[in-house]
Amino acid sequence: MEHQAFSATVRPTDGVVVIDMAGDIIGSADESLNEAYAQAEATGADPVLLNFSDVEYINSTGIALIVGLLDRKSTRLNSSHSS
Repeated sequence: MEHQAFSATVRPTDGVVVIDMAGDIIGSADESLNEAYAQAEATGADPVLLNFSDVEYINSTGIALIVGLLDRKSTRLNSSHSS
């Protein structure tokens, strides 16, 4: 199976930030996905929305990457509430 290259772009809109993703979310998407999420967090906007409409395929590693982003968000929220 030939995989489609992954790309992620960050787009602020209406008080939120959208991460538009395209291609296949597999292990090689890790760096691009994390960079996009870091850019989204840096805007200070909340929430960050993940747009999967142009994603062709997600394997188990890709699901783990998405879960990692959610865990990162949850950890950040819990840290800010405990301060």
